[in-house]
Amino acid sequence: MFDEPNFIPHKPRRVIQEKTASTLQAMQSPAGNSLTIRTEQFIRWVPPPPRWYKLNVDGEAKGNPGMARGGGVLRGHRGEWISGFAAHFGYCSSVKAELKALLQGLGLARDYGVRRIMIHMDSLVVSRKVQDPVSTHQPYYYLWKEGQALLLNPEWQVTLDHCYREANTVADQLANLGVEQLSPLAIFERPPNAVLSHLAHDCNGPSWPHMIQN
Repeated sequence: MFDEPNFIPHKPRRVIQEKTASTLQAMQSPAGNSLTIRTEQFIRWVPPPPRWYKLNVDGEAKGNPGMARGGGVLRGHRGEWISGFAAHFGYCSSVKAELKALLQGLGLARDYGVRRIMIHMDSLVVSRKVQDPVSTHQPYYYLWKEGQALLLNPEWQVTLDHCYREANTVADQLANLGVEQLSPLAIFERPPNAVLSHLAHDCNGPSWPHMIQN
């Protein structure tokens, strides 16, 4: 009847347009922003390049603020264990615990004479903020400044980046040990049994799926 093969009568076409408009409107948040779209990516721990070391650190305060702990691990380019630590920090916020774990890890790497170090932590707030200017009235001012002084030390090359928790499981397990121990700080020249399976997974296991916000 019609020459146009994909012809849609006027009224149904208007209905389709209205349906499309209502669908798009439904995809808006109350603030007028589009709904967050997430895509699946596969995350795993990646060793550093040759002649570099990787430091993973993690800190947490149960209750935020609450009883806090931290942990970290220093590894070589083959994934080999160099050293690790577990600590408990008393009563503080999660941000302070993450920052103190970073400082402890940097001190550990410095003590081992590391000259090239890649640092990964799953706290996006701390990984960004410690690299930004800080003001004197800012909470934990002296800790932020201490962290920046270590990061900018000309005696070594340092990169600091955020990672997802799936790539930080060894540091997370070490932090869990921190809340159980009697001493404020424990240094591990060899990996404790509690992290052996996570170490093996980092070197040989599959990637973990993670939903990434676009």
